[in-house]
Amino acid sequence: MPIDIRSPMPAYQQIKISVKEAIVTGRLKENDTLPSIREMAQEMKINPNTVVRAYRDLEQEGIIFPKQGIGNLVIASADTVRQSLIEEMAAELFMTMAKLKKTGILFQEFAKVVEKVWESI
Repeated sequence: MPIDIRSPMPAYQQIKISVKEAIVTGRLKENDTLPSIREMAQEMKINPNTVVRAYRDLEQEGIIFPKQGIGNLVIASADTVRQSLIEEMAAELFMTMAKLKKTGILFQEFAKVVEKVWESI
């Protein structure tokens, strides 16, 4: 899970997204253990507090659970995480589309941009 230091997205959010992607793609499954905070911070060369924040958010979202003596366990299924990602993306898309609509940009213009971006990925 490399962190892109050039990204405008904070490192803790990048960690959260990486964990969610790993669950959705099956690289992480229910009852798997995440790396310890120290291990993750050393591997990514980031401050441990950044990992703490990401893990805390994932716990609050019901995706992981800290278990004494074991570590942070994945407790959410791939389907649950997939649905969570869809809801997050829908909220982001709503905000973007609302801004565009207020400025008078037509849906067809937006759709062309979305298609172009999708194909470039």
